[in-house]
Amino acid sequence: MISGSAALGGQVQQRVSQTPTATANRNFKAQHYLFALALVFLAIGFSDAQENAFFYLGRPVGAILLGVAMILTVLSKEMETYDGP
Repeated sequence: MISGSAALGGQVQQRVSQTPTATANRNFKAQHYLFALALVFLAIGFSDAQENAFFYLGRPVGAILLGVAMILTVLSKEMETYDGP
């Protein structure tokens, strides 16, 4: 019985130690996805085919997504230290 609970405690400790890395990796992916979406929307917004309303939304949406990606980039170190042990 003791060995089973010790093994369980080891698994919990291992999960806790892996959590900040997983969180940092998730934030890193989110930054890249937002940056890629921002570039796509900005490219659509600056294109010459502006007959559709979707093309008019490209610049503002791209700028907002770029701003969020930049904020995540600046705060990534702070989030990592907050999530760390």
